[in-house]
Amino acid sequence: MSYPVVLSTTFVVRNAWRKRTFSSKFPATDSLMPRMRILNAAEQAHYDSPPVFSSVERERFFDFSRSVLDAAQGLRSPASRIGFPLAFG
Repeated sequence: MSYPVVLSTTFVVRNAWRKRTFSSKFPATDSLMPRMRILNAAEQAHYDSPPVFSSVERERFFDFSRSVLDAAQGLRSPASRIGFPLAFG
């Protein structure tokens, strides 16, 4: 059973179809917090450059153990099968 929707004129006038306006008194840059300078330029460059791993190091750091992969295979959804080893490792 459905009931008709009755909107009062007060609701329509006050809430619906009101055009959203933006004030030009407060530009977007004023609302941003100042950025903290944590690293200097050399430290930023070092942070942004990825490490170079040998094939043995890649296998050691980025492979999952057989027990983790077996546990992931027992999960139902594909998202869980992918997410479990990533969260584990």
